[in-house]
Amino acid sequence: MEEARVEAELLLAHTLGTDRFKLYIDDFKGQVPHEKEELYSEFLKRRLAGEPLAYIVGEKEFWSRSFKVGKGCLIPRPETELVVEEALRLLSDHLSTRPRILDLGTGSGCIGITLALELVQADKEIEPIVVASDISWEALAYARKNILLHKADRWVTPLLCDWMECFRKDSFELIVSNPPYIGDH
Repeated sequence: MEEARVEAELLLAHTLGTDRFKLYIDDFKGQVPHEKEELYSEFLKRRLAGEPLAYIVGEKEFWSRSFKVGKGCLIPRPETELVVEEALRLLSDHLSTRPRILDLGTGSGCIGITLALELVQADKEIEPIVVASDISWEALAYARKNILLHKADRWVTPLLCDWMECFRKDSFELIVSNPPYIGDH
């Protein structure tokens, strides 16, 4: 029940062009402005029909950053942050000034972008080279949006590729990936 309330508040905040906490700060009384009722109702219907909240609002938080997502791009999962943590740990043990990283099956680009930004933030001398590859044009479009959104285009390059077929052996110091879970049919 609590999760449904939170989602309804997030959808309301999105409808009103604000954030959930601002609803409380502004002492929102629960009255949706008349001109926004239809939009809010549509968002609620989409969610009740099973559409992911992140697709409705068009973004998902990852590593305290907002990433654009939508149909054709998988939503970053919270446990994917563990991939970033482990990658940063591995890189810190063997860090060069120009680490070459492949984000395989990049989707929204959240892993590759986060790694690049965290490495640069930790040491301004580091110039990571991150290739964010995916087989899906739709996913790469979101990755590109996120690369630009986070001003990571200096370090992260999106590339259409079917897994490893575009790369020579030993092209990267680190390969990261968190492919989707695929159930039995």
